[in-house]
Amino acid sequence: AKIARIPLPFPYMQTMEVLLLFHWLVTPFLTCMWVKSFFWAGVLTFMQIFFFWSLNCIACELENPFGEDVNDLPVQELQQAMNRRLLLLLRPGTQ
Repeated sequence: AKIARIPLPFPYMQTMEVLLLFHWLVTPFLTCMWVKSFFWAGVLTFMQIFFFWSLNCIACELENPFGEDVNDLPVQELQQAMNRRLLLLLRPGTQ
């Protein structure tokens, strides 16, 4: 559970952003050299850049799942359910 409290280091995140921007700038030129059709160069470039930026956004969301965003874990509900289960252990009939 300690790993859930430690975010990724700031320099690592900044380096990832710079590398993604570099990839975004270089990929169209390299794809044009690899593929003869401009249409397929555009499609392949879009797919690559979209894929990597999507993975980056998912990683940023997974880095901090405890908050008030729509995709965050329902921590209060989970804690209340755990408290109800713990209270069951305090009943006299529970062994």
